[in-house]
Amino acid sequence: MKKNRFVLFVIFIALPLSMQGQQVLKFDPNKLIFGGDVGFGISRDYWTAGGSPQVGYKLTDRLHIGAGIGYRYARSDKDYYTHTDNGEVSSWQTKKSRYTENSVSLNLFAHYYPWQKLLLSVKPEIMRTWYKETLAENTFAANQVVPALIVGGGLYLNPVILQLNYELIHHKYSPYSDNIFFSIGFMF
Repeated sequence: MKKNRFVLFVIFIALPLSMQGQQVLKFDPNKLIFGGDVGFGISRDYWTAGGSPQVGYKLTDRLHIGAGIGYRYARSDKDYYTHTDNGEVSSWQTKKSRYTENSVSLNLFAHYYPWQKLLLSVKPEIMRTWYKETLAENTFAANQVVPALIVGGGLYLNPVILQLNYELIHHKYSPYSDNIFFSIGFMF
């Protein structure tokens, strides 16, 4: 299964280059593009924030490829209830729980513009994520290497990119939702 994903990834990157035909690819600094994503979320007991600067190149007017780095932080503070029974007295106590997550990532991206304002994208990503959870006096920590493959589509309203995305791999430790999610990006 992993081998198939790698082959698809190589084909995805090689296909645009092969579309150039017999032309010799020459680097043109005027075709460099810069941008990124900024994200945040907040709820009653959870918040997250992150960013991902990107640099890319316009292979054609319709096809742009590039790479980026990213960072994401998430934190959740919750109360949970525990029951104690010492034989004589039985009671419920409130205890605190704190969960934190830090992720750094490397990613590639490809944007295809079938029409002037419509954007289709693919973004393979590899993340290194550190998790820490404290329940009362006990602390648990772990770190994972997490792959992700995000596909999306949306509008390019120069320089803003509004997209609906879906993460295909659904790794157990992925920070991405199992549902469709919205993102806002920029590309200059």
